[in-house]
Amino acid sequence: MPGRDLGTTDDTSIVDFQKVMLDRIRGEIGRLHDSQGELLATTRNNVQTQIRIHAAVLSLLRALSLAHLSETVTTDLAVLMDVDVVAFCLEASAIHCVPPEGIRVVPDGTVGKLLGTNNNVSLRENIHGDKKSYGSGAGLVRSDVILRLQIVPGGAQGLLTFGSRDHDYFQ
Repeated sequence: MPGRDLGTTDDTSIVDFQKVMLDRIRGEIGRLHDSQGELLATTRNNVQTQIRIHAAVLSLLRALSLAHLSETVTTDLAVLMDVDVVAFCLEASAIHCVPPEGIRVVPDGTVGKLLGTNNNVSLRENIHGDKKSYGSGAGLVRSDVILRLQIVPGGAQGLLTFGSRDHDYFQ
């Protein structure tokens, strides 16, 4: 910025605040630019997550049987959702036959212990994966999301869990 000759009037110096104001404005523009970049990155991440969730739901809706659903959950969802471990758990009272491969049977009341009576979703960070839910994959899990599955209204329940080795992936 070129200097300005403000001169003097009646032996009183005139103070120029233009440089200070411009520095403040430039600083604010820089902060706004950084905030805009963060907002765009967050938006892109949210859109990617939404696309993954839609693909996962569509793959689950294509399942024609409990065995097919179990196979989809245990083989496809980890890739579609970009997580390390996915588990499909049913409480013992929901199972009336030998469960298909991939379905974990958990004791009655497990869903209530994990989610309470009013929550359908729980996001947990900085955890150690539960062997009942994740089996041999439990050692990988450092954060997870737990979703309630209501098998029978007012009765049998299950869980769909997604685990990540990143301790703050789900927060």
